[in-house]
Amino acid sequence: MLSPLLIPFLVEAILCTVLGEMLYKKAGGDLVFTPNMSNIAGPITGIVWKQVKDKELTNKVVDWDESLGLSFYGTFKGRTTLDRVTGVLSIKDVSKKDNGEYLMEINSKFVTKYTLSVINVVPTPQITYSCAPDKTTCTLTCEGNTTDAEPVTYSWIKGEVALETSAKQLNVTKTEGSETNYKCNLTNPVSEKFSRVFEGDLFGNNPGEMLYEKAGGDLVFTPKMSDIADPITRIVWKQVKDKGLTSKVVDWEENLGLSVYGTFKGRATLDRVTGVLSIKDLSEKDNGEYLMEINSKFVTKFTLSVINGWWTKSRMFGLSIFVVATLLVLLFTIVHRFKTGVWFYQKESMPWEGEFWKKRKEAGPLDDASNGVSYSAVNDPSPNEG
Repeated sequence: MLSPLLIPFLVEAILCTVLGEMLYKKAGGDLVFTPNMSNIAGPITGIVWKQVKDKELTNKVVDWDESLGLSFYGTFKGRTTLDRVTGVLSIKDVSKKDNGEYLMEINSKFVTKYTLSVINVVPTPQITYSCAPDKTTCTLTCEGNTTDAEPVTYSWIKGEVALETSAKQLNVTKTEGSETNYKCNLTNPVSEKFSRVFEGDLFGNNPGEMLYEKAGGDLVFTPKMSDIADPITRIVWKQVKDKGLTSKVVDWEENLGLSVYGTFKGRATLDRVTGVLSIKDLSEKDNGEYLMEINSKFVTKFTLSVINGWWTKSRMFGLSIFVVATLLVLLFTIVHRFKTGVWFYQKESMPWEGEFWKKRKEAGPLDDASNGVSYSAVNDPSPNEG
């Protein structure tokens, strides 16, 4: 019975026999076929390289004959060379159109073949994540457009330790800790790219200080530096946006100086003594978690939410003034009514006049406008009645 351990080697041997040596090249790169000429005994009078596409269509690449000279064919003209001594075939600026099997004949006899696959380099991956509603498990995904870049393989790094998995997704449980850094690696036969370090707080255990700022305003974040004992040789501020995308804001290193990144250029400043981060002209694009590292060690973080809408500080101040003024008017009205027994608009005098604050009976006679009879006509006897 065939051992399972031997099956992969057997499959590889069969593929090499049928397809020849498998070569991967990146699009736009150069290719060199170096055949084994050790079995060629007689003098070489002719060399032919052919391309077989889709197992059927055969095209000549180059044909050299001792009597007729050298000829190149089709799209290979101008970018292909042949060494007539070693048989080495070189092709520049390869593309997917060059994919296929390449057969070599010397003196009209088959010598060797190769299978070429031209692929794109892998993109720089990004780590995204989704979590269960109960926040006990999360799934990290190594994202990247791998169209025309296959075959690709995935790998993961937790902290400084490579994980034994080649899956595109990585499941993380709460017991493993939510503050550990993760990176993913995307590889194919012609390239390799690493993601940025994922530093999101997956399970929401520690959002840090929550800051709300208005759009267009300025932010100043002052970290606590009292626990820093060693001399400070490097300060890094990073922003973690939704789905765990991490990007640098500022990076100061004692030997290299200060660098400000991305949209923060021209808006962000760093105090290298206090670690204070200042950002001007805030927008919703600045939302997210901000992590601070000193000497490559995590120190603190805060979460920023930029409010872009009608409710601004100036409008809030104006509304506060309006409410206070309204309350004062109501208080004035109630006090006046209690003191005088009438509403203020029933008074003919003004508030700064003493008559305004007197009760009605203290204010003197008032005409009874309703019946047209004056106070004096009713109460003062006429001379004839005396």
